[in-house]
Amino acid sequence: MYCLDTNLVIDIFRGKDPRLKSKIEYVKSLGTGFAITTITLCELYKGAFLSSNKEQSIAQVNAFLESVSLYTQDKLSCSLFGQDFALLKDKGMQTEEANLMIASISKANNCMLVTRNVKDFRNIPNIVVDTW
Repeated sequence: MYCLDTNLVIDIFRGKDPRLKSKIEYVKSLGTGFAITTITLCELYKGAFLSSNKEQSIAQVNAFLESVSLYTQDKLSCSLFGQDFALLKDKGMQTEEANLMIASISKANNCMLVTRNVKDFRNIPNIVVDTW
């Protein structure tokens, strides 16, 4: 399963990268699914409600939800979040908490996190990240 980061979903919505579209089609042809986290969904709805085309943007988010699984925080992901937060703080490498939550949910669900901003996740231990 591939867990899509917010920035990647936004680029999917924009539809301007043909390589991204072909990558998604290829993964679908393998029978592998896609997921997003509830954190990503919050970020997508935030953007939609702030959009000048609010109704269309909300509809786009809602339609996208039909094609992906939605992973939520659970006890394991929350524990991973706390563990990684403390580890990164001790090393002086704090990461934005929303990104750490996305990474924790991805790890708890054994997903590869797909992003366009690897730097946001590079210090998080034991996260499998791919850049599209």
